[in-house]
Amino acid sequence: MRAQDEVTRQADPPTDDVRWGELELRVTGHRSDELPPGPVTSARAILLHGDQVMVVCDPTSVHVLPGGRLEPGEAPEQALHREVLEETGWHLADPELLGYLHFRRRGPQPAGGWQPPAPEFYQAVYVAEAARHEPEAREPDGYELWAEFKPIAEVAQLPLSNGQ
Repeated sequence: MRAQDEVTRQADPPTDDVRWGELELRVTGHRSDELPPGPVTSARAILLHGDQVMVVCDPTSVHVLPGGRLEPGEAPEQALHREVLEETGWHLADPELLGYLHFRRRGPQPAGGWQPPAPEFYQAVYVAEAARHEPEAREPDGYELWAEFKPIAEVAQLPLSNGQ
């Protein structure tokens, strides 16, 4: 069985409460082959290379969903290719929509920091194979400290959030 098939067979992650600075959110994962019904703010991917998964470390966490915010007028899959390349240096092959993460604000909108477009918003989540590595495409001063492939068994032992 391909690693990508294994990822798509697993159960949806449970609901989780997260905090981004002063912004308190509840996040729920949904499997779907269609984009979500509301505003998509970013696109992320589970990036596979054989039986390994891309793991990314930023100043606050280790995670398995590289990607980022859409630019004005950009489609989620376009943002996915651009953001994963900037964060990891890898081009994607055959991304497939796996589902989405649904974020709901849990408290008042804080005055500072990133402002979501609505009290509810979404991140499109794809699964893709790594196609070609282009290390010089990675942002040299980006938010990510490192990005590397790790065996699935090792990734399963990481302290990932429920949404991961």
